[in-house]
Amino acid sequence: MAFLAAPGVTVPLQFIIYGSALMTITSIVVSFVLLNVYANPKFVDPATATKILSGISKKVGIPYLAITHSLPMALLIWA
Repeated sequence: MAFLAAPGVTVPLQFIIYGSALMTITSIVVSFVLLNVYANPKFVDPATATKILSGISKKVGIPYLAITHSLPMALLIWA
């Protein structure tokens, strides 16, 4: 964000900087949402966690579950 204060920053570069900041903030928000969902006492036991994640993967599918869990890292890489 400090690059925006530099003289001679063009409009396309401003969009790239804003996009990078937006992806970083989105990554943090998605991480907190996933942490809130899975930081539940019912996930303490590995067998119970496996049953719950298996149920979720049967409902939405394994590819969607993998995409959901890879969103924070992907957004940080793109940022």
